[in-house]
Amino acid sequence: AVRAHALDRGLDGDARARARRAGAALHGEALRVRLAHLRDRAGAEVLLGETTLDELVLVTATHEEGHLCDRARFLPIWKHLGAAFAFALECGFSPARIQEELEYRAQLTALAEVPEPRIPLAQILDAAESGSNGVTPHASAYARLLDDLLQVLDEAIEREPGRFATIDRDRTLAHQLHVLGAEDVRRVARILAKKKLG
Repeated sequence: AVRAHALDRGLDGDARARARRAGAALHGEALRVRLAHLRDRAGAEVLLGETTLDELVLVTATHEEGHLCDRARFLPIWKHLGAAFAFALECGFSPARIQEELEYRAQLTALAEVPEPRIPLAQILDAAESGSNGVTPHASAYARLLDDLLQVLDEAIEREPGRFATIDRDRTLAHQLHVLGAEDVRRVARILAKKKLG
């Protein structure tokens, strides 16, 4: 894991928590998450396992199912005025922010539901690392999603330190995501989904 320079400066309290939860400067964490996933799939005779096309299709399909859930929740607008208005208000009535929030929710659905959540986690890390100024709302949505996941992970570690014994709270969490197994990633995603999606 990479020690964050902010954690070495003697920060305490909220400043230390913010530094620990920082999702910037990921330095290839998406690749490390992918390699950890493939390493866990390795057999006795192979160094790395593989991700199948079926798994990638399932991640995409589950992401799209998240969009369909939101479609049923908000459309047609005249039948769901209260929910649609509350959602638009939450997004500041900004079309760009609404698109971003829909992508956030769809990817969170995939992360919480697919059998191998490290696949969509790596997608989130890729997008967050590439910056939030992309043509589509995905990058900015995934950067926010990563920030929220790191906060939930930090809170979960505080509640259940034994469950996350491989995570060092004196180092940035974003650079340690590759040590989490699939079930731990799913657990954190489901805690966040319960908060965000109800």
